[in-house]
Amino acid sequence: MSIPPFRSTFLAVALATLFCGCSKDPESSSGESSTYRLPDSVPESESVGSPGFDEIRASEFADYEDFDAILALPATFTRKEAFYRLLGRADKEELEAFLERVSSLSDSSQRTQLRVLALERYAEVDPRAALSWARSMSGQEEGYYLAQKVASAWAAYGPKQATEYVTSLPDDDFKRDLMYPLFESWSLSSPQEALSAALAMANGQGREGVMHQVLSQLARIDPRAALSYATDRLSGQQRDNITNTVLNEWARSDPSAAASYLASIDDPQARLKHFDSVFYPLARSNPREAFLWAKKVGIGESQTRAMATAVENLARTDVRGAIEMAASMPDSAAQARAMSGIAESWGRTDPQAAAAWIENSLSGQTKSQALNRLVSSWSRNNLSQASEYVEQMPAGQARNDLINNVLYTYVERNPMGALDWVDQVALGDHRESLLGLAFEAAFRKDPASIAGYADQLMESDPSPGLASRIASSMAERNIADALVWAESLSSEDQRASALQVVNRHWASVDVSAATEYWQELPPSEVKDQLFWSLLDHQSKQDIDATLDWIVTLEEPERFRHAIDRVSTEWARRDPLSAANYVAGIPDPDLREAAQQNVARTWSSQDPLAAAAWVETLPESSIKQTIVKTVVSNWMDHDDLSAEVWLNMLPPGPSRDSGLADFASRLGRSDPSAALKHASSIGDADMRYSASFTAAARLMESDPDLMRQGIRESSLNQAEKNRLLSDLGLQN
Repeated sequence: MSIPPFRSTFLAVALATLFCGCSKDPESSSGESSTYRLPDSVPESESVGSPGFDEIRASEFADYEDFDAILALPATFTRKEAFYRLLGRADKEELEAFLERVSSLSDSSQRTQLRVLALERYAEVDPRAALSWARSMSGQEEGYYLAQKVASAWAAYGPKQATEYVTSLPDDDFKRDLMYPLFESWSLSSPQEALSAALAMANGQGREGVMHQVLSQLARIDPRAALSYATDRLSGQQRDNITNTVLNEWARSDPSAAASYLASIDDPQARLKHFDSVFYPLARSNPREAFLWAKKVGIGESQTRAMATAVENLARTDVRGAIEMAASMPDSAAQARAMSGIAESWGRTDPQAAAAWIENSLSGQTKSQALNRLVSSWSRNNLSQASEYVEQMPAGQARNDLINNVLYTYVERNPMGALDWVDQVALGDHRESLLGLAFEAAFRKDPASIAGYADQLMESDPSPGLASRIASSMAERNIADALVWAESLSSEDQRASALQVVNRHWASVDVSAATEYWQELPPSEVKDQLFWSLLDHQSKQDIDATLDWIVTLEEPERFRHAIDRVSTEWARRDPLSAANYVAGIPDPDLREAAQQNVARTWSSQDPLAAAAWVETLPESSIKQTIVKTVVSNWMDHDDLSAEVWLNMLPPGPSRDSGLADFASRLGRSDPSAALKHASSIGDADMRYSASFTAAARLMESDPDLMRQGIRESSLNQAEKNRLLSDLGLQN
């Protein structure tokens, strides 16, 4: 007979009390109330040292009215025991009163814990009512959690009834969330019955997730039966997913049997789908067998990766055997990966021997990869030895890479020590880069301690590049501190480099404050750099405010460049608004430049919409230029659409300008077609110039085709004769 969960938990508490030598009878033979003693398993924090723990009497917990007294007990275990005793005798009305009382608690964690206790008992008294109570909170995350607890408790002693009831509920998230704990509990007691019920479920009711749970449990008892269900009754991705789950569960308990099963499958693609599910448990238990199995069953990259993993696992217990195994791998890249794994594993136990092996036995990229893995492992286990090892290496990129590996571990353990170490190591040309890297990593770890180190670093390496890296790290944490530090630098180059970085960051996080600062700066390169940073960031956030700002600029050249930059950025987000704004700029040169920027940006994103805008412009020289811009960008994506649009334009200078540009670009790939389009240009001079260019290109590849193209073109006879003559050909 199965025991309901609340009863079983209550029984466990009672047994723990009994075997501690405590009486369950509230009245002892002496007539005195018995006391509860602390079980050995209670955490140290709840030991007898808790005030009054040994004086708590069972008789004090007999009535519901003692809720507050129980809640005030100092030890968690004692409180829980007392609530179990209280709730174990509660009926439906008392449980509902208890839940109502719990709802008034301010501590959310305590409130949830007591609700779980009460609902587990409620699930025995009236599980449908318990679920209904939890569902009344379904708008809250806690409601779903409590309902799952009820479903799990109900399924422990009445899985069929619980499943029938939950299945009858409306098909929604609440129902699907209940299915998982319900079937999880059911599959623990009777996986075959749970499987039959899961198979009877309709798709879309959480069936796949339930099948995962049930078949995973069944795989521990009868993996072949679980696989048979998956392969015979399921299909597609659902079958593959569940087969992976079952095979992985099987491989954990009997990896050799699971590996033999998968190897017996004839379809190599099917084996590949489930390869990882079996391989990794096998590699943990028997790396030699896993290596041979991967060599036999694996395909391509999965095989290479698996064999290298098996070698790395073997290296933890048998380094020499792992080296021999790696040497037997046919692919050099796979060997390199395996050797790196050996280096890392060996580095945990004897890094100096591993280093000697790498130096004497490996070369090239394989050696480099193995050294990096070794040093990473070595520095985690013995930082001082790893540091000494990389220091004595010859200068070069390989040494710098290893210093980086040690540095990250050093920073985690001792940020200031990491900076001191890098500062003292001979770094050559890479000093600035590695010092900057060390400062950045250390500053993120311990900014308060590291900030004062910045000046010392600048004295040892006064390069502007290091100043900018230090300033960047400081600015990410505190703009004001970074600004003060940057302005304090004595070297003009250092100061300018650091301020540029700080100002760029400031402009990205607080445009308003950075703008006020910019206004107070005297003319300088730093002020110019900050201006452009401000302009870029503000135009992305508030285009109206940006326009209001730049119209106040007194320098005409700065205003011109600002409009140019803003119009480009604005056109990326709202090209029509940008086009309408720039059309109203009074200065014709500035207006045309801004319109050209809008056209260039707009046509690269949406040439059709840009073309529609161009058609609304009055005929002018700027329209001719814009037409060429649109055609050029459009042809990068769709020659045919650009051609159709050009031919639809009304005759005039803009159409001619576009056709000339179209023919010029087309002539690079198809001079014959270019000649045809050039000959349809309305302006005589432009038509002849474009036709001559296309014909000259065509003559280089096919003179006969060129003659035919000229004859069939829409040029008049005089133009054809002139063209042949200018090309040095007789008419």
